[in-house]
Amino acid sequence: MGSRPYNPGARHLYRYFSTGASIEMDVDGNSNPVAFTMTNDSPANLKLNVERINFSIVDGGMGYGEFAGLGAVSSQGLAIGWYDANDVLLLDYTDGETIKANEDFSALAGVDAIAEPAAGDDFLPIRWTLGKSGQKPVMHPGDYIQILVQDDLTGISKFRAMAQGYWE
Repeated sequence: MGSRPYNPGARHLYRYFSTGASIEMDVDGNSNPVAFTMTNDSPANLKLNVERINFSIVDGGMGYGEFAGLGAVSSQGLAIGWYDANDVLLLDYTDGETIKANEDFSALAGVDAIAEPAAGDDFLPIRWTLGKSGQKPVMHPGDYIQILVQDDLTGISKFRAMAQGYWE
């Protein structure tokens, strides 16, 4: 789940960030941070161009000044980084800071307005086009992008992230 092997017949990538067991990022990372990764697992030694990361947050009563609809800013936030196969940080996408509130995503991406249906949960779609952020990762085999959850996000209805790109 979330970590399908490289398919030489399909050069395009659509892959959820995963712990290896789950793509659901509404986890408790407060005591033990939980890492969600997307790795270039090409056995053919192809480079992976990551074009975009899409975040999907669904929760009740979302607003600004809080993370999802949890009613408060998260204490530690999300850290996002690109690492090589030796776990060396190549690029810290949050520049030493973390994403602690819904509006913090705007430093990285085009954040749409929170969709507030008449009934049910709100939806916050986030489209982060990496090429427009200064440096699109061209990942070598074994390189990975990590989203580190460092707070208790179990109160969120749904939280996922998917990478899109292509091998060359």
